[in-house]
Amino acid sequence: MPELEIFRLAFRTGLHVGEHGIGQEETLPYLPSDTLFAALAATRAHMGAEVSDWIEQFKSQPPFRLTSAFPYAGKVRFYPRPLTLRNQDLERGKPWKRVAFVSEGLLQAWQSGKALDLPKPEQRVAKDAVQLQGGALWLLRDEFDQLPEAMRTRKNKAGKLVPLPLKSVTRQKVWQENTVPRVLVDRVSSASDIFHTGRIVFAPECGLWFGVTWSDETARPEFVNTLRVLGDTGIGAERSVGYGAFALATDGKQKWDEPNPNELTLLLSRFYPQPNEASNVLAEAKSAYELVRVTGYAQSVGQANWRRRTVHLVREGSLVGGSAQGDLADVTPKDFAHPVWRYGLALGIRWEGTQA
Repeated sequence: MPELEIFRLAFRTGLHVGEHGIGQEETLPYLPSDTLFAALAATRAHMGAEVSDWIEQFKSQPPFRLTSAFPYAGKVRFYPRPLTLRNQDLERGKPWKRVAFVSEGLLQAWQSGKALDLPKPEQRVAKDAVQLQGGALWLLRDEFDQLPEAMRTRKNKAGKLVPLPLKSVTRQKVWQENTVPRVLVDRVSSASDIFHTGRIVFAPECGLWFGVTWSDETARPEFVNTLRVLGDTGIGAERSVGYGAFALATDGKQKWDEPNPNELTLLLSRFYPQPNEASNVLAEAKSAYELVRVTGYAQSVGQANWRRRTVHLVREGSLVGGSAQGDLADVTPKDFAHPVWRYGLALGIRWEGTQA
């Protein structure tokens, strides 16, 4: 069974992760696996470490695979919501589409086929589960005590901590999204222009986590060192103003059932199918997946940024055939100094839950 080593990223200020089709004012509340891998590769280059041979390993014998980085709140880790589910207590439609992430406990309950009493569209609280973040996050009521204390309690007039009513807790936010004004100054005319950029700010004891599976444990020390340097330099956009810097911590390991070639896999990473996988993995009768268009700029030490080629990746939370492996996508701009690859190796868990 796949064993995920868990890494936690506690962001010191804000985070901006853009996506094609949305402007500077919008930002994602998580880190896609291809963005995380690209940041690791860029950090290696700035550290003076070898990059080309390191990337080549992932085209043949990957030393590790990683998930995207999803939210956590206290001790509760959230995962991507499976794209299709049917549950006797589940109201379909727009309220369900707002659900972006589900807790580890809720995912395990679905995996076991357990029938759950879930919140209806007009509810925030049900017998077995509750909502957070305006319905974007769902977790079991049994996990309530694992949320940060600041979310669950308040000080009374005597200065003692007392529990908040459950409905009050459901109004709490794991992250806050806001826009921040910025000023752009023309280097020639000194004329100024104001623009706004989006920023995600996490509540205390909240942030992002991601998992790594190792096929070569000797790669771990260098990986962790690179990740710590990345924490100081920052990840995502707007790093020049302090966005994206984080403190790194490990959080043990989590085991999940190994994907079965004859069943479905729930993707915890973005996925770029190999040529033969489009005709079997994605063509699985019960598969359900979404594609995300990924573009941006290629960065190289001592060279101006070039817009890289666009690629479509299968989104996290998709259900695909259990033999999914994935590949690196060639996104090298024309006449660029060196090859540029986008990470698309699959990392998923066996899906035995109810599907539509």
